[in-house]
Amino acid sequence: MDRGTESAASDALPAQDKRFWALALGSVGVVFGDIGTSPLYAFREALRQAGAFQPETIMGVVSLAL
Repeated sequence: MDRGTESAASDALPAQDKRFWALALGSVGVVFGDIGTSPLYAFREALRQAGAFQPETIMGVVSLAL
């Protein structure tokens, strides 16, 4: 292997690493963002199905979510 080929291969690796870590960070954001917001949507829909916004209803839905 000559010096030019070796240099080109080592220069491509950091770009692949950067792309990998950018995608990894993005996927972690999607997963944890979804985990953080899903209970809010479930809470809203459960209260909507319950009909009345009374303290007992709210506590019951919160206890189901937790």
